[in-house]
Amino acid sequence: MLVMIAFIDHLHILQYFGGDIWFTLSSFLHRSPLAVIFFGVTLCVIAACTPKNVSRILLVLYLAFIAYMTLLFREPGSGNPIPAPFWSYRLFFSNRIIRRQILNNIWLFIPMGALLGRLFPRNRFIFFVPTLVSATIEASQYFFRLGLCEFDDVFSNSLGGLIGIAVYYVLAYWRRRFKRP
Repeated sequence: MLVMIAFIDHLHILQYFGGDIWFTLSSFLHRSPLAVIFFGVTLCVIAACTPKNVSRILLVLYLAFIAYMTLLFREPGSGNPIPAPFWSYRLFFSNRIIRRQILNNIWLFIPMGALLGRLFPRNRFIFFVPTLVSATIEASQYFFRLGLCEFDDVFSNSLGGLIGIAVYYVLAYWRRRFKRP
């Protein structure tokens, strides 16, 4: 049985020639939180252990991945922003879908934070980059009427970026400390 990759509605779908859908990247990542965690942790470790040139390439690729997941893989939305801050966090423990969305928003930006920490370890302004990227995404979602434009996403993404920066600093410390002479 032959397998092909098709591009349908900006989604990479692996399907059989018979037409049955076998795999979609977006549904896999949205339904497999452990895969998202594994992917994020792996990128953080790679960021701490690779040369800066490789980290630069990974950062560009990862920013493209973030754009794919947040802008290209979106259904049309209402275009109305949700101005109430932390509305989703109030539902975190009672609504499984909201909880997954919040955690995915946090995990999405952790590798970006680690890569930023690797590339700019002494620059204090890197702490603002995840917030700026997230605010740009939310503004784009508002302008193009994709998904929902909400403060909670900016907060979750910023938190993820800060966690990623902290993870990089911890991994870099361990790497320096336990590096063999």
